[in-house]
Amino acid sequence: MSKEHRGYAAWIVFVAAGLVCVVLAALLLFQVTRTSKYHIAANEQAAMDAAAQETVNLGTLSRKNFEADWARAVKGVSGQTLDALAPLKASTQQTMVAAKSDLVATISSTSVESSNKDTVMVLIAFNGYKVDDKGTKSQSSANRLELTMKQSGGQWLINDTKTLGLTS
Repeated sequence: MSKEHRGYAAWIVFVAAGLVCVVLAALLLFQVTRTSKYHIAANEQAAMDAAAQETVNLGTLSRKNFEADWARAVKGVSGQTLDALAPLKASTQQTMVAAKSDLVATISSTSVESSNKDTVMVLIAFNGYKVDDKGTKSQSSANRLELTMKQSGGQWLINDTKTLGLTS
């Protein structure tokens, strides 16, 4: 190889090595930013999952296991929502006994409205059903709520609720 070609070859190797460094730096930057974005999305997903589960827990109560069902339901609630639920326990049980029906809730959809580090606003649509002693299920309500989910001790809890739009 002539001296002239060796000079070009050295420059080509130098440029190729520089391009490899730029690509590696871009990949590293992408990986670092991608991780933090997925962490936030995972946080939102965890809050949505908890909101759905707690909504089902609150809306699914049986007469036979009412005390255990109620305890499970309020375990995922905090703040003013927990305060608002306390006086409803006895009347809910009395209404279920009088109607001879249990309650079942099913989730139709969930989404995140907004979020920050330890608070996520979740929009949730769910249907409530009454189930009589024969097992006949009839829809009793269709609801849309905005739930304020707060992370406390590694657990997402319903901290506030707001009814949205029409409910039946």
